[in-house]
Amino acid sequence: MSEASKSPEVQPLTPSPELEGNPVLACRSHPSVKAEAACKHCDAPICNTCAFTYPNGLVLCPSCASAKPEVMTPKRIQGRRMSYIMAWIATFFFIVIFGGYTAPLFDTMTEDEYETLAGFLIIFLVLAPAVAGLSFGIGSLNKRRGNPVSILVPPIWNGILIGMFVLLTIIGLFAY
Repeated sequence: MSEASKSPEVQPLTPSPELEGNPVLACRSHPSVKAEAACKHCDAPICNTCAFTYPNGLVLCPSCASAKPEVMTPKRIQGRRMSYIMAWIATFFFIVIFGGYTAPLFDTMTEDEYETLAGFLIIFLVLAPAVAGLSFGIGSLNKRRGNPVSILVPPIWNGILIGMFVLLTIIGLFAY
């Protein structure tokens, strides 16, 4: 045989962990053929003929491979929403505490009581929501699907609030 007449070898799919121990699953498109893998997007059982294999072991079924990818999954939308809510909460309490709206509360206190309560309020009403919002925001980022501006704003906003807390803490350390 000549080199030109040899056909390239087809690499068989490695069995998907979702299909281990379940030999009765058949391909969604070919019911008479045993499924060799599962789609990474919709978890549908697929055979070697139907599998679209991509780099890094990504295996998709024909419908998922031809579908337009979603930019914002429900999980990312929820993460963005929670990040915005935490940013608003932290900003509201930052303005309330540092805007002097809590001054009547602190008028009757000694200096030690004032410092303790102010520190408590700042940490639990400003820093904690900002850290939670930053976590939600970073968790909703996805470098493969792209990130619209609406998903980039809350982590940056929460990061600025945390930066302001750190800056005010450093300034407070040198105040005495």
